[in-house]
Amino acid sequence: FYTNHATIKDDTNTLISDIGKYYLENNKFQALSKVIITNPDNKVTSRHLDYFTNTGIAKLYGPSTIIDLKNSNTLYSEEGFYNSKTRISHFIKNAKIKYQDREIEGDSLYYDENNRFASVTGNIIVNDTINNTIIKGGYLEYFEALDSVFVVDKPLVINIFEKDSTFMHADTLLVTGKKDFRIIRAYHHVKFYKKDLQGKCDSLYTNESLGLTKMYRRPIL
Repeated sequence: FYTNHATIKDDTNTLISDIGKYYLENNKFQALSKVIITNPDNKVTSRHLDYFTNTGIAKLYGPSTIIDLKNSNTLYSEEGFYNSKTRISHFIKNAKIKYQDREIEGDSLYYDENNRFASVTGNIIVNDTINNTIIKGGYLEYFEALDSVFVVDKPLVINIFEKDSTFMHADTLLVTGKKDFRIIRAYHHVKFYKKDLQGKCDSLYTNESLGLTKMYRRPIL
């Protein structure tokens, strides 16, 4: 054990903390106070973490941040684990992930750095600063390389404008494509409204580059 700062290294990571203990039976470092783990891919900071040298897994407790150095993404959580060998994280309390153009938060978050994939469950909020869009729902999958968002469980899309906003509900929502080339697909029980326009249909397709929206099955506008 140590009580006045130490640096610990293994094949993958360098761990720095003010206070710590090492448990021989299960190859576990318990690090407290100003904990930092660094490797070529990530930087992890936390108040308290348990790091297992045989698996490369770090269990995080309290406010913790993981910076993905290769993709410039930042993850935040107050409880969860991070596997430095597989580069997979699973957070279960106040989870957030911040990309260059959007921030996603929810009750729990799974993040696979290798495949640039994230899934979020419970009280989801997606704040898209580039497209001025907010998405809410109960379950979300985000594929960063494809810039694709899939949302179910009462998804809601809010497109924010200077003087008005458009709200859209559906059973399932799929948003793909970069800014100005986005395609929005909404399936089943679609409803949308703004101050001067309301509509509903079974399914909806919007191509933002063409400024075209198609409504399918019993459309009302």
